[in-house]
Amino acid sequence: MSHRVLRNIGVAERYQIPWLEETYLGIPIIRLYIRCTECSSEICFKTDPNNTGYVCEKGTVRNYDPWRMMGREDVQESTDVMAAVENKMVDAKTEMAIADTLDEIRTRNARRAMAASRLPAFSANIKVDDQHQASLEDDHAASKAFNSSNERIHRLSNDTSDAGDNAVSSKSVTTFRRSKRQKKDHSAALGIKRKLV
Repeated sequence: MSHRVLRNIGVAERYQIPWLEETYLGIPIIRLYIRCTECSSEICFKTDPNNTGYVCEKGTVRNYDPWRMMGREDVQESTDVMAAVENKMVDAKTEMAIADTLDEIRTRNARRAMAASRLPAFSANIKVDDQHQASLEDDHAASKAFNSSNERIHRLSNDTSDAGDNAVSSKSVTTFRRSKRQKKDHSAALGIKRKLV
């Protein structure tokens, strides 16, 4: 009867580090002993730094060894000539795709560098145009605001043709004065006549 011991189960275990007996590239190989949860028989396995895993020694059988599968794939590829040709084609396609993407990246970077080199001269023109555009918009908004108001503003011009005025002030001074509107009699427009008392 077989029983599966799960990998992450918390069981009481003991371990043994054989000093200088078994090492792999200076890494000590540790031997672990645990007990089966069903039958209490001892299970022994040791670490395998070569394959970054463990090897079962006594009391159990491993159901999956990743390095065995890798070894089988290597043997099958070496014996199958057609698979080798297909693998070469796949490798060539991936290399071509990588070369195409690198070429696209290089052209995009070159295009960005060209745009960045033109940017200082172009941005100065844009800045001047933006300032000019902003001043035009301000003038337009001001004229719109003044034209749409109900009050009319008239400028009084100073006649500077006299010689005495030129002596006093060489600059023309503008002054603003409100003009009074005369009210319309809307009743007369409707045909209503008022009685004068």
